Amino acid sequence: MEWGIDTWIFSEVPIQEALTRIKNNNIRYAEIAYEHLEKSDKNNNLEKQFDELNEALASVDIKATQIHGPFGEIDYQLGSLNESVRAGAIKRIINWIKNINKTSIEVLVLHTNLIQTDYNLNSESFLHKIKEINLINFSEVVKSAQDFGVKIAIENRLEQTFGAFPNDLIELVDEINNDYVGICLDTGHANVNGIQPSKAVRMFEERLIATHVHDNNGKEDQHLLPLLGNIKWADFIAALNDIHYNIPIIVETPGGIGDVTVGMNKIKAASIIMKEILQG
Repeated sequence: MEWGIDTWIFSEVPIQEALTRIKNNNIRYAEIAYEHLEKSDKNNNLEKQFDELNEALASVDIKATQIHGPFGEIDYQLGSLNESVRAGAIKRIINWIKNINKTSIEVLVLHTNLIQTDYNLNSESFLHKIKEINLINFSEVVKSAQDFGVKIAIENRLEQTFGAFPNDLIELVDEINNDYVGICLDTGHANVNGIQPSKAVRMFEERLIATHVHDNNGKEDQHLLPLLGNIKWADFIAALNDIHYNIPIIVETPGGIGDVTVGMNKIKAASIIMKEILQG
C-alpha cells in the first residue's frame, strides 16, 4: 500500500512550490487542497488556476489522486430552499468538474450538504429533508461527473448531522447507484464521532474511493499525524487490506500559518510514521 499527502501542509506557498516540496521528500502522491484554489474559486478565476495546476503537476511529475472541492458556505447554499441559490451552487460544483476533467485527477472530494435549522420541523422531518436534498443534489452532480469522467467521493462529516455516520453515506451512495460516486473516509472525523476507522472501512467496502488520514484524541478534530492520537492504526491498515483497497491513502494535516518550516518538519515526520504504519 502506498501513501501521499494533502497540499494543505504547504498552504502558505503556491501550488507549484507545494508540489515540489512534496516530491522532494520522495512522496509520489498528493491531494490538492481547496486552500490552493479557494481564492480563484471565489474570484471566478478557476479556469486559469486549473491551467496552472495542470502545468505544475506535469512539471513536478507527481500524481494527484484526488482534489478537495469547495466547502463551508457552499454546503448551506446547496441545501438552500431558495432554488436560485441552490442552482447557483450546483453550477459552481459542475464548473469544478469541468475543470478537473482537463487534468489527470480522477476524484473530487465533497462534503454532504447542510440545511438551516427549521424549528417548524421535528427531528424526523428535518432528517428526511436533509437526506432528500443530498440525494437530489448529488444525483445531479454525479450525472455531470460521469459525463466528464470524474468520480465524486462524499466525505463523512465531523458535525453530528447527516453524513457523519457510515450508514448515511452507504445509503446515499447506494441510492444514487452510479459507478462515479463513492465515499471518502476521514479517519479523524470518524474517530471524533466514536467510530473506529477500521470499522468504517469494512462497512464501506468497495464504495471507498478516497481517504483523509489523520489522528486525534477522540474529542477534537486535531488533524494530528497518525500515531499521535488514539486511532488504532494497525486495525485500520488491516481493514484496508481486507477490502483490497489499492489507492494511495492521503495524509491530511496542516502546516504552519505562514511558516513553511512547520510543514517541512511535519512532512519528514509523516514519512517516518507512515513507513512504520504501512510496514507494521
